[in-house]
Parts: sequence; C-alpha cells; structure tokens
Amino acid sequence: MTILQEDFRGKMFRGQRQMPDQEARKFLGQQKIAFIGSADAETRPYVVPMSFIYEAGDELWFHTGPHEGHMFHNISVNERICVTVAGIGALTPVKDGFACDSSLLYSSVVVFGTAKVLNDRERKIWFFDRMVEKYGDPSLSFKPGYPMVDRIILFRMAIEILTGKQNSGMAH
Repeated sequence: MTILQEDFRGKMFRGQRQMPDQEARKFLGQQKIAFIGSADAETRPYVVPMSFIYEAGDELWFHTGPHEGHMFHNISVNERICVTVAGIGALTPVKDGFACDSSLLYSSVVVFGTAKVLNDRERKIWFFDRMVEKYGDPSLSFKPGYPMVDRIILFRMAIEILTGKQNSGMAH
C-alpha cells in the first residue's frame, strides 16, 4: 500500500503573512547569506550557509572551492535542494505587558528547486563579477581577471517554488 504525502512546498499556514512574489524575490536578492539544504542518497540532510547570487527570474547561483565536498556529493546523487534566507527585526511592544503576547518582526524566503554543476568559464566569470559587486568593498581595487576561476565549482539552481513570509507585527 502506497501512502501519498501531500506536497507542502510553497504552502503557508498563515497565508496572510505571505509576501507578494516580486517583494519576496527582491528580498532574496538583497540578502548576503543563504542556508542551502541538500540531502544525500540516504536522504540525510545537510544545510550550510553560503554566499550566493540571485538577480531575478528563476535561477540562483552559488559556488564551492575546487574540492568535491559534501554539497557536491549530495547534489550529484540528489539534485533537489532548498534555500532559505531571513532577516529579523524587533520584538513588538504589547498593550497588556506580557512578553508572550508580543510578536517578533521578520522576513524570510524559502526556495525549492534543483541544482546542477555548470562548467562554463564565461558564466563563472559573470558569477565572480556579480560576487565582487554584491560583497566587495567599493574602496578596494583588484587586478583584472580571476586566475582561479577554472578551479571553482559553480552551481545553478533552477527555481521551482519561491515563497516569502513576513511578520510586520500583526496579532497572533
């Protein structure tokens, strides 16, 4: 007997907190660290914080060094990944004074999709140009080019489902 499990990806219990799609995508692109989750062939999960590039559309990019480590091996046997970014705000004041009636302000985006390794030198150069723009200090100057570019492992995530959630202080 096969039991079908409902697919909860992209479904939200508190739907009133769901961000409009464009707002969620904008928030995703503004974040600096993504928590990227993968699973191995035995479905053992692995989540790691990583830098990433998301500009728009249905692609997200991240990389590792030249080693074929945990993330690489997981994606080689199971291309499904989940990416999460989040930002936290303040604890809201409450009328009755009880902390349990307050609310924590936050925004988050969860992305589901598949990842593949891309061995494209021009795309790796594009990726590093975006990384310098996003993470670099404008007061620094670098020599042109990326002599180590052929050594990195570049991953392209094809986004299937993207949802954003935000608590801006509404009641429980």
